[in-house]
Amino acid sequence: MKQVFIVPALFMTLTMFVSALDPLIEGVERGRFTQDYDSAVQYAAEYSMPIFLDFTGSDWCPYCRYMVQNVFSRDDWSEYAAENLVLVTIDFPRDETIVPEEYRERNRRLRDSFNIQGVPMYVLLDSNGSRELGRLGYEEGATPSSFITKVNDSLRFSIAYLEAFSSYLTGAMQEQFDMVVAEIRESFSESAPAEQNESRHRWQINQAFDHYMIRTMSEDERAEFQMAQVAYREAARGINELIAQAQEGGEGNSEALRDYFTRLDEASETILRLRSKHLP
Repeated sequence: MKQVFIVPALFMTLTMFVSALDPLIEGVERGRFTQDYDSAVQYAAEYSMPIFLDFTGSDWCPYCRYMVQNVFSRDDWSEYAAENLVLVTIDFPRDETIVPEEYRERNRRLRDSFNIQGVPMYVLLDSNGSRELGRLGYEEGATPSSFITKVNDSLRFSIAYLEAFSSYLTGAMQEQFDMVVAEIRESFSESAPAEQNESRHRWQINQAFDHYMIRTMSEDERAEFQMAQVAYREAARGINELIAQAQEGGEGNSEALRDYFTRLDEASETILRLRSKHLP
């Protein structure tokens, strides 16, 4: 007899848990995902908050569910997101009724616009809703803390962070940095900033970040950081060369490609760890 009562109770608990994680259909609520992209963009502009787009397949994608279970359902994430992000779900479920009919075509347009090739994919946008700050994907062993660290690294390219970071620089570096930030601010109303400008800005911003970090690092950390930068560039160059060879009809080398990606990931983790420690 006990089992007769336990099973419904468990079912109710799981149903309540899933329901609490269901995205809003309309409007915006801090710390909670919404399917209402247009309202989210308006909210982000009004409150100067970055946007977190979750491209997902909520009822079929195991990696998406993993991230929900291990990151997005946790209080640490909800509290962080409520203060720092506007959360939007762009869903492509097998059960189409999960997404309101009026959102389905818009979701497809967003998928094509951002060139999303697979899910999950998390795209971070600045508060103007068009300037891309970074992309993240599924992370094996992810926790709220590890994922938030990566989100924060992308948010360092937001206009709000850049304007605040300027005060940590001095002299010619600060003057050059302020010019870059002014250019970004001028183009902030553009629906699609020029790609070449974004690439140049990103390089100049990273130069300023590195300049500040190196001043605050120990000698051992500086050596580790510089070695990681070299390893990253070499791995990226190796990946690009192998991809170019394959595109030209050359013989692929999957083992070498995996090795380059492993080295790229290791170098990225080192750079991220040191950035998180030394950037304000």
